Amino acid sequence: MNKWTSALFCLVICLTPSLAMSQRLDQFGGLKSKPCTATGWFHTQKLQDRWWFCTPEGHVWWMIAMYNVTPDSHKTDLGTTYDAVVRAKYGNSNTIWGPETVRRLKSWGFNSVAEFSVKWVLPITTCGWPPSCPGGWEKAGGKQPYPVPMVVMVQPSMYSLYNSGGYAAGAVKDVQSGVNVAYYGKGHNSTFPDIWDPNFYAWLDGALRNDASLKPAQNSPWVVGWVSDECDALFGLCGAGPEMATNPPGHNQRHQALMTLVSSPVQNANPGRAMVRTPQVYANQEVATKTQLKAFLQKRYPSLAALNSAWGSNYAQWDSTGMQTIAEPLGVGDGSTATFTKTLSNRNISPLSVAMKVSGIKVGGDCPRWLCTAAATGHGGFTGLRAGAEVTVSAGDIDYAKGVLTITFNRAPVSGAAITIDYVRDGWGYGAGLMDEDGRHAWIPTDKVHLGSNVAFNNDMNAFLRELATQYFSVTRERIKHYSPHSLYFGPGVLGTWGGVGNSNVLQAAATYVDVLTWQPDYRRLQSELNYVATHAGDKPIILWHGAKSTADSAMWRYANAADTHCNPCNTQEERGRFYADSMNVFVNTRNTVYDTRTIIGIRWWEFHDNWVEGNWGVVSLHDNAYDGVEACQGSHRTSLGVVTYAEESIPGWQPNHAYSVPDSTPRGGSRIQVDVAGTRYTYEVVRPGVSGDSQPPWPPREGAFAGDGSVVWKNVGVKTSQFCYGDFLTPVKQANTQWMQP
Repeated sequence: MNKWTSALFCLVICLTPSLAMSQRLDQFGGLKSKPCTATGWFHTQKLQDRWWFCTPEGHVWWMIAMYNVTPDSHKTDLGTTYDAVVRAKYGNSNTIWGPETVRRLKSWGFNSVAEFSVKWVLPITTCGWPPSCPGGWEKAGGKQPYPVPMVVMVQPSMYSLYNSGGYAAGAVKDVQSGVNVAYYGKGHNSTFPDIWDPNFYAWLDGALRNDASLKPAQNSPWVVGWVSDECDALFGLCGAGPEMATNPPGHNQRHQALMTLVSSPVQNANPGRAMVRTPQVYANQEVATKTQLKAFLQKRYPSLAALNSAWGSNYAQWDSTGMQTIAEPLGVGDGSTATFTKTLSNRNISPLSVAMKVSGIKVGGDCPRWLCTAAATGHGGFTGLRAGAEVTVSAGDIDYAKGVLTITFNRAPVSGAAITIDYVRDGWGYGAGLMDEDGRHAWIPTDKVHLGSNVAFNNDMNAFLRELATQYFSVTRERIKHYSPHSLYFGPGVLGTWGGVGNSNVLQAAATYVDVLTWQPDYRRLQSELNYVATHAGDKPIILWHGAKSTADSAMWRYANAADTHCNPCNTQEERGRFYADSMNVFVNTRNTVYDTRTIIGIRWWEFHDNWVEGNWGVVSLHDNAYDGVEACQGSHRTSLGVVTYAEESIPGWQPNHAYSVPDSTPRGGSRIQVDVAGTRYTYEVVRPGVSGDSQPPWPPREGAFAGDGSVVWKNVGVKTSQFCYGDFLTPVKQANTQWMQP
């Protein structure tokens, strides 16, 4: 066969399937053989017993989206980066890499891009003046050469916490920063916005009105829908509720109404904790969400006595019993002194109530020990804005019980400047009012997930959680629909995490506002979970978060294969592929029995490439090789799409008298090996570190079996299909991604 015959043969064989597929699908990926109503925009439609997305051209469509399609600058174990690899491979990591990556995704059956994806893979991106763009962009008139539908995300719950972009008058407070860890110490690494703060609405409106990355999405037919937040910044609303266990267990979300009840009613400053990111000084100290809880309870009970009777509490009044002190003198600036010490006129100072002012301008506030970790027990520190031209608080200490404080400014206040302090004494943490509640009382449950045995208390907390969720969904939907009236509204990225289901109160609130529910289920119990969601949210279409790792059989082989996915974990890429195919079959075909409806209309797979922090989530390695059993092999070659691949390293073999370590989050040599046992290769990983023996031990050929080797203990984690390649994940993925098209 000469080279021209060979080229023609490849052209026919390689391109015929994609040509046949393109003839079956409209330009948005909808199935031409199954029509629905054409509106010019993506929408949802129920046909017989099944919900679908409907493309702008009027054909059914099932979302198979890819999360986080983006370059990456982390160094690999081979000393390079994903960015460097793709620049060498494609010529750049933007205008050429982006369309080529979309082309690869489409060849594997993915038909859309989800949140966290870079603009060069999005259908709304233009390349500027066409003559300056690579060939594909120029031919497309400066538009994306290989457009696929997309999901848009705006994140008010994260970015409003530090007023990113300056879209509001000030930053939104983090309610969780006001929760005393002495009573609820676990699970405070996340945040929750003060969603009744007017700055929350203002920030979202400003972002939608001004953000250049969001504006092109507001009137594009390629946009399927909008996600209003990522769950890490909204965990008290979008995590798994208490009704079903998570997988693995222990990841159910805190009850955010309870957290509101025990949080401080005021905050003056934040050192930049967690997603707050940068130090904040708040012009208005009120935490509006706790004020809203008080108003909510006042409507439910005719009197405070009635609430006390129902809860078994003894609050003296609805408001705080604390006393506010304004402008107590601390000193006068002399142009050279930056540190001041003072014993206040009062004791029992409420944490988070202290505001430092210079010439009447608030320049900082206290941060209790759970925020300023260097503070001693019973003490707090001080924080202000980042040092700039203005005077601000840079450090300090306060003994809350004694009222003794020392404070240091970033520079000495000018001569004659009045230095004063505002604070509340005998309030939150000390007082007897409802607003002073911090979790110290016997009637407050210690279980922040399931609450306690008091039915009236639980009912009140659940009802306020519904109100809190209603506030969130109503505000985010209204603003998004104002600017993008034709797009679908999904709410936060998931409502129910770690294989659990969303809190029933949150689902009830969401049902009124979201067009499509989002969720991260456990597919092995999907029937019961679907029925639960349908019972509380009604007959709603659903899209899923989905993902699985096989770190042991990947370019991340040195790292721990944590049991944090439903593959629990997948030990080989083939096992991960079977997991994907099995779960897709369940997702496409399972109906809830409440409405006898197939409600799942898509997935978003986490994620495009491996994650340097979390392991092998990707469909490609950080050397841009697909996990197809071919690309990630020793030696380089050219794929059917014309992509040149580069060799990955192989998992090494056994060595005598060698120190082996347990796989963890740190790259170490020798945490896994591959061994030939009677003609079949297996991967073994260290479960007890040590030094190997002089000769190889008897290797058990059964997955899950253990082998002693010197002081090392090994575990068989599965068959390795090739000595020089990682396994084939993508072949079953490509087959599974066509299931929705079947009759």
